[in-house]
Amino acid sequence: VRPGGAGAAAAERVPAGALVMAAGVAGTHRTLESCSDPVRQQLSGLLEGLNKLRTTECMAVRLALDRLCPARFASNVLSSFTGLEETGATFFMVERLQSSFLRRYTAATPGGERLRGRSLVALDLYGSDRGPLATMEDGEVVDFCLELLQRAEPTAFRDAGLAPGVEVNVLRARNAATHFAPGSRRHRPRQQTAVPNLFVAGDFVKGLEHGAEGLSQERALVSGYTAANLAMDSLEGRSARHPDLPRQEVLPLSPDEPQIALLRSLWPDTRVGR
Repeated sequence: VRPGGAGAAAAERVPAGALVMAAGVAGTHRTLESCSDPVRQQLSGLLEGLNKLRTTECMAVRLALDRLCPARFASNVLSSFTGLEETGATFFMVERLQSSFLRRYTAATPGGERLRGRSLVALDLYGSDRGPLATMEDGEVVDFCLELLQRAEPTAFRDAGLAPGVEVNVLRARNAATHFAPGSRRHRPRQQTAVPNLFVAGDFVKGLEHGAEGLSQERALVSGYTAANLAMDSLEGRSARHPDLPRQEVLPLSPDEPQIALLRSLWPDTRVGR
């Protein structure tokens, strides 16, 4: 189903041989709940599990700074700072991660030259409906995020301010992020569902052997790749019209450091001992 435009009363139906649900817990649950009765009956176990998973608000903040800031890493985690006791946060240096896109954008967009020679920072805050962020106005959120950057990397951001004349964005998405909690794993779905050509992607899926089982943008991306590959398998298996469909390569993770590998090897024995 392809939703209609703004204000449209109807949606357009598009035939599909396979479908990947690439949404959060709440979005996936709402979408599947709107399916026909026979499909909902097939997916009753999946829907029941999704209904028991908790979600939390995600806040996305986009800042243009008044200078280039040589952050040590192009992306990094923010933690252990006052105000983030109940909130996870990451930041991304857009001018380094998406440099080619940014060059094209500034060249083709009126006023785009205001972004040249500046750092553009994207901050994602998970669990922003808890702690101090929950009651902050947008302007307070911007000040808080700039302060976080300055505390995290004072050498890079100490003297930085907001770029004049460039819009700042603060977006809030309710129930957009998975709230991982003890006991939640048993409710999380696998990527293959009771409907043979329906697959699920997201950091909340289980059975995906790639990285830690928790809130992770990388894990969400990889789950999308693997779900797409499963969809290709499904199409090839059900129709001779789809031979040799391309697959997305999933790069393996770097090996664990020795001390982590040792702890992993000891963990199963510890569980058995209990």
